[in-house]
Amino acid sequence: MSANFMDVNALQLDMQNQLASAIKNNLEVQGMHRSLTVENVEFKGNRLPTDFAGQRDIKDRSGTWGQSVRATVALRDKKTNKILSKKKITVGNLPTITNRYSYIVGGREYQVTNQFRRMSGVYTRIADNGQFQAVASNERRGQRKMTFDPNTKVIKIQPLQGSTTEVNIYMLLRAAGRTEDEIAKVWGRGIVDANKMSYRETTVLRKLRSVAIKIDPSANVSTPKHAAHVIMKELSKITFDPRITQDILGKPHALLDENALMDSAAELAKISRGEKAPSSYDNIGHKKFLAPPDLLKDHIDRQGNQIAQ
Repeated sequence: MSANFMDVNALQLDMQNQLASAIKNNLEVQGMHRSLTVENVEFKGNRLPTDFAGQRDIKDRSGTWGQSVRATVALRDKKTNKILSKKKITVGNLPTITNRYSYIVGGREYQVTNQFRRMSGVYTRIADNGQFQAVASNERRGQRKMTFDPNTKVIKIQPLQGSTTEVNIYMLLRAAGRTEDEIAKVWGRGIVDANKMSYRETTVLRKLRSVAIKIDPSANVSTPKHAAHVIMKELSKITFDPRITQDILGKPHALLDENALMDSAAELAKISRGEKAPSSYDNIGHKKFLAPPDLLKDHIDRQGNQIAQ
């Protein structure tokens, strides 16, 4: 957040800027031959934060104290860049902040609280059942959980969002082309030997293929390497703030690739041996501050596909 969160006028301006940015990012559409672009976003209606009489009138009429949001959109021919048509459309209404740091919507007055939200990264913890876990977290794409069983030393990952389906990480890395020695240098020979027990050449394709076709039903998965490629491509969409992974894993990983998987598993092994403590949920350095303008932009960005439709 760039605005002074104690200055209501600065907050409203920041809200307008964030909304304009979100509208431009999510309303623009690229087609085969034409493109739809947002040339301008404007806000109509001068709502002063100290206009108490106007605010009371709006509340009495069950209205919203806000500004009309209009966007100028242009349809262009991609080959010639010629504008085929241009139109000003009403996108919606932006509630205007009062000097009470509140918003009046539908006649009711609300105060939106600021939030501290964890930044994208890999976080470690010990579950209630004693299982050691690493959670690869991304603000847009959710979480993927990795587990280390202290008894069997088997390391797994849940590669599908919202699914408890698990894949042995050693199996996945080997199918992706990593050698046993490469993995052992990071994990240690004991953990590799334990995971080899569940690694069977004859079942690798079946196990990985069952996950790969859930990710991409059209994929013609005929080899373990192809299945691993489909899974790793999906996992690599989980991006991180390198500062977080540097702090927790010791390396500035920017996404959940093979190296990040190996280092996450190694971190769990260290925690299981008592060499390191799990990351702290309360570490303020791993969180970012979000004020209402940031929350608004975040909400629109999350709904981007539906908005464009």
